[in-house]
Amino acid sequence: MKLTTKSRYAVRVLIGCAIFEDQGLITVKSASRHLQLSAKYIETIFIELKKANYITSVRGHKGGYKLSIRPEDITIYSVIMAMEPVDGLAPRRDNPDALSRFVYREVWYRAGAELKMFLNDVTIADLIKEKGGIEAIRKTQWYKDYYEIDPKERRNLGL
Repeated sequence: MKLTTKSRYAVRVLIGCAIFEDQGLITVKSASRHLQLSAKYIETIFIELKKANYITSVRGHKGGYKLSIRPEDITIYSVIMAMEPVDGLAPRRDNPDALSRFVYREVWYRAGAELKMFLNDVTIADLIKEKGGIEAIRKTQWYKDYYEIDPKERRNLGL
């Protein structure tokens, strides 16, 4: 498995979708603003998440994205694999060298297996609960900053 920024931001996008779920659709523009990333980069993440069936999209003027799977059913490992489908921490190479095979088996394979088990046990809902739940998150400055925007602009952002 490859732990990339794309995978990390995909997890953040899904957390955002869960937090704002009761407030309508999330647009690329609003996600870009909240995550402070380019809209083009966020759009590629949305496309990959949609291909993996984590989110659905609604087209049109008031369109956007929303979760298609409950946050409890989305594991961090599955998101990583959807974004970067390479299993294992180090690629296995057919190497006749006994020492290389030993190191791969005893270090990289075992470490990857442990990480996979851990990430398969953590869901988007778990991460939200760890921060005190959606209500606690809504009291944070990050969430409040969104509501300091003029209501008309907020509507244009799709939330």
